[in-house]
Amino acid sequence: MVRAQFRTANPINNNENPLGNANPIGGPIATSTDWDPANTIQDRGALAANTVHFKFDSAVVQDNEQSNISSVAAALTSDPSVKLLIEGNCDERGTEEYNRALGERRALALREALAKAGVDPARIRTISYGKDKPADTGHDESAFAKNRRGDFVLCHPKTGGLIPVKFLTRKAARERGLLFVPPRFALLAAAGCHDLSDQILSLY
Repeated sequence: MVRAQFRTANPINNNENPLGNANPIGGPIATSTDWDPANTIQDRGALAANTVHFKFDSAVVQDNEQSNISSVAAALTSDPSVKLLIEGNCDERGTEEYNRALGERRALALREALAKAGVDPARIRTISYGKDKPADTGHDESAFAKNRRGDFVLCHPKTGGLIPVKFLTRKAARERGLLFVPPRFALLAAAGCHDLSDQILSLY
């Protein structure tokens, strides 16, 4: 079982010594906030197009990634109820400890960039997976470039077990691992009528 070491989110320091932040017990390194992503409904597809990539051995957000930062900030601004999980990742080169810390620095750099764009940092949680979650399993520079990244996961509040997604089709819901709820049932559930699970599941 993967274990995470939780750390305070402040101060944000992108020039820290990576080895000084190595996780002694292994597993991802995460910042602590007053909310837990495990208690939310995570939508990995909503911001998948806005993944930010980094140069080798760097946690600096490049100028050409600012459009992605702006898009993520706009998504959070448009819906105050959602929060954000940022996952920092690295390519396979380097030690596990170094990459855990580098992934953390990348995630924190994205958090800081979003804060500068007007997003409340308290709505953002970060975690580093180091080199454990490659987007491309290749072993060349093309794969390495794809793996040096920060992924954004939109976190919706759990509301009676349902997620309020506008204009989400049944196919899109299944692709995202969500339960598609016809609008008429969603409205009833929002009104407090929760004895609909059998009817909803029979339509899924």
